[in-house]
Amino acid sequence: NDVQIQDLTVDLATNQTAANGIEAVPDGSNNPATNILIANDEVFGWENHEYLIWSHASNHVKILNNYANCGVTHNSSADLSGLEVFGGTDVVVDSNTAMNCGGGLVLFTDGTGGNSDGVTFSNNYASGYNDGIVVTASSGYTISHAKFLGNTIEVTGNYGIDLGISATGIMDSISLIDNHVTGAVSDLSISGQSGSTFNGLTIENNVFRGCTTTSAACANISQASNVTYQNNTVDNSANYGVTATNCTNCMFTGNYVNNVANVGMNFQADTNLVIHDNFISTWDTSASRVPGIVDSSSTNSVITNNRFYRSSLLTYLVSASGGTAATIGAGNTFLGTNTLAASFLNTSTAGTISDNLQEHAGSVSGNACAANTLIVDTTLGAWYRCNSSNQYAAIPAPATTGGSVILYNYAGNTDTVTCPNNSNANFTTTYTIPANMLSSVVSGTTGIVRVFLGF
Repeated sequence: NDVQIQDLTVDLATNQTAANGIEAVPDGSNNPATNILIANDEVFGWENHEYLIWSHASNHVKILNNYANCGVTHNSSADLSGLEVFGGTDVVVDSNTAMNCGGGLVLFTDGTGGNSDGVTFSNNYASGYNDGIVVTASSGYTISHAKFLGNTIEVTGNYGIDLGISATGIMDSISLIDNHVTGAVSDLSISGQSGSTFNGLTIENNVFRGCTTTSAACANISQASNVTYQNNTVDNSANYGVTATNCTNCMFTGNYVNNVANVGMNFQADTNLVIHDNFISTWDTSASRVPGIVDSSSTNSVITNNRFYRSSLLTYLVSASGGTAATIGAGNTFLGTNTLAASFLNTSTAGTISDNLQEHAGSVSGNACAANTLIVDTTLGAWYRCNSSNQYAAIPAPATTGGSVILYNYAGNTDTVTCPNNSNANFTTTYTIPANMLSSVVSGTTGIVRVFLGF
């Protein structure tokens, strides 16, 4: 206990020494090492089963400002870690560099390592030919309250960040925040299994860039629950941007997906899913005519306030199919330039599409559409709504200029609106749509009226 290892160089490479570099491990009576500082050290390894800096079932350990180079210059299957935490409690791995390893930064629970609680990897740099961050909960073992904060990963091998659970393993309260991952086959892979527990996962403010695989997503989440995927960027993917499969109580909000070859965000067989306020830009660069967001075979999905941009659109913005009660709700918006085909497809049981807005240049009259969708043509200032033949028909614009509020007569002929800058209650919040307005819309359609309030 109470040991410091600082300013040391360990060379395992020159003579190909088969050993670990620096260890914090239990003693012969299995008492854990406690209050350990490993700082400002250098460790050089070679392609062998070894851990350059290893915390094994130890508590209150700090691993700071070290340099670990495993010496692997190709994609290798060797069990070779730069910095590994194997079980233990309250371990901080901060501001280290791990290069050319099988796994640069590793957290693992199994066997003699036991469970892990309160481990933090922060502000580290990992690069090389294999995996950046690897986190594994083996069957019967738990990783809880682990944090991965502000790490930079530049790898050309399998995964930038890989979280996996064996059959009865548990991960609970895991945070991935402010990490930057570049160039991996897949930048983020999170995978549970039947019988495992993956509960409470926060993925926030990360950047995933330059994914090279054509068979998986740049960021993939599978078999997890209570997930918040928020304010992340996926940029330049050779396949999907983001996928989630068998995800329960999962929220995807405020994310930016750009320049991906396939679907921007793809969801399958999820339950209680919220897809809100995301921006999908320039998806389907392979020109396969796939939607920006796909939700298939899910239960209770809500898809609202997402924005889409493409220079041309010949496919759906959002497709929901095969599940139960998918809602393509208010505020989904298309910003683009060319004529578009049908924009929202919802064939899920009890599915609904409502209150969506598309904005683009060029007439859309005669094109297919989904019910309750409104379009504004920014070039001509024209408005369109879906008629009884499921084609867009122009709505004559009023001559009055000023601000506008869109009212829908879905139920009766009144609607409630919120007026901007209404601190003095200058305007009422309930308006009645005049009878002549109701009779003027195309028979069998929902009437849409713009009310100009002069602000």
